[in-house]
Amino acid sequence: MSASLTQPRYALPAMKLLLVRHAKAFERDSAAWPDDLRRPLTAEGRESFSLLAKRLRRLEERVDQILASPAVRAWQTAQVLHERANWPAPERCDALLPEEPASATGTPASDVRSGPTLWTQLLAGYPDDAVVAWVGHEPTLGKIASWLLTGDVGRLNVRFRKGTVLAIERERGMASLAWMLSPRIATRWK
Repeated sequence: MSASLTQPRYALPAMKLLLVRHAKAFERDSAAWPDDLRRPLTAEGRESFSLLAKRLRRLEERVDQILASPAVRAWQTAQVLHERANWPAPERCDALLPEEPASATGTPASDVRSGPTLWTQLLAGYPDDAVVAWVGHEPTLGKIASWLLTGDVGRLNVRFRKGTVLAIERERGMASLAWMLSPRIATRWK
């Protein structure tokens, strides 16, 4: 068999986006955290995500950038990735902040911090072979995954449990799901 049939002549670079939902945090409690953005991870959440981060290092040895929501629970999750996976220190990204809750009438609040236009701008700034992680919240991460995989923020329902990481590869304008790892799976993986 000729070498041209067994190996591609060239490999196109693929950009990889790792969408990371923050690890398990304390329940909402306006007495303890009047500003919900200050709500931290639980000890259990930090511990289980630390194990997942060690496993992630085996999957993704090289990560070029971590963007993180400045909410404490997401920032702490990004810090665990930095410390345990040996990825870069996180950088603040307001586009990954939690969405505003629905109003009292049930109408979703508008959120001008994020959306496909902003996500496109962020992605356009990366080289074709970049590996980047975005650490944030639901439902924003699910919307980003749906938009990348289908072109519509509401077409695909991706369930991001706390501490879950979803890898999406982008190549030649197309996106594909590469893998998904949750804390539960990470504990079973040796």
